[in-house]
Amino acid sequence: MKIKKSKIKDKEMNIFHHYGYMIIPKGSILYHMNDESVFRYKSIEEKPFLFCTFHPSEYHEQYYIHYIKLKKDLKILFMIENMYEDRIYSALPQISGYKLILKYLLSMELLVLHQMRDLFIKTKLDGWFSSINNLTNVEVGLLNKPDIFRCVKSIELKKKWKNGRNDENDNQILKDWRKFYEISFIEKPIQLYVNERFKKIFKKYKKYEKESGFIHEYIFQMMLDNIKINYYK
Repeated sequence: MKIKKSKIKDKEMNIFHHYGYMIIPKGSILYHMNDESVFRYKSIEEKPFLFCTFHPSEYHEQYYIHYIKLKKDLKILFMIENMYEDRIYSALPQISGYKLILKYLLSMELLVLHQMRDLFIKTKLDGWFSSINNLTNVEVGLLNKPDIFRCVKSIELKKKWKNGRNDENDNQILKDWRKFYEISFIEKPIQLYVNERFKKIFKKYKKYEKESGFIHEYIFQMMLDNIKINYYK
């Protein structure tokens, strides 16, 4: 798939009005995972964003985990288009203009990320909050800027949690998050500012969570019960 020029609709679309933004407090800890035992700061050209999660259970296919501490309060785009049951749909295709972005992600990724970086710098955003591959888990994409974050610790990833499941008698056992990996927004509440259209979306999302019986199986389910949400028209 050949891409000739940027399709990002920064002039046609008011991303703040249609979506919203989060304020993540200074000192919050996020988690970046890869296969390197030592965190290596990379150039902007090579890595426009640093992708992190609020808990390693959201993305734990790598061998090492790096503790990323925020140097200041960050304003990031709430880049969610919609939700269905427990799945969360990213707004990256809508904002970037590339409708097939997931199908062609490997060939388009770096170009799109640089275009998104340009948009965020223009709109004074520090990154995005979105889903991982339109599934149940979420991530934070931080601009690769030295004044935003620093790595404070790197360790080998250990699975210090147990996911929700049914036992041999078909009884539900809820996820055991434990406390080995800090979930920052519980002690340092996030402020979320979103369009009021999300009221119904969040309500349906939480209703499905309740009906499933697996409460707080995913970070965003927990997040909605622990952050301050501000709606606007």
